[in-house]
Amino acid sequence: MASGIVKTLAKHLECAVCLERIKEPKMLTCQHTFCRGCLERSVVTDDQGKCEVTCPECKEKTEVRNVT
Repeated sequence: MASGIVKTLAKHLECAVCLERIKEPKMLTCQHTFCRGCLERSVVTDDQGKCEVTCPECKEKTEVRNVT
C-alpha cells in the first residue's frame, strides 16, 4: 500500500512537460502545476501586449503578468 502512495505522490511532483521533478513550481488558473521554465517557453504575447500561456494538460488559457 505504501508504494502506491509513493507512486501517486511522485506523479504529482512531476512536470507533464519535461517529465522531471517540478523545478520552481508555477500553478495556472486551472490548478495544474508545471516548472516555471517549461511555462516560460510557451508564453504567447498578442498584439495588445497581453501575455498568456495555454495549459499543456487542459488547454485553458492563463494570463501572465510577469514573464521574467
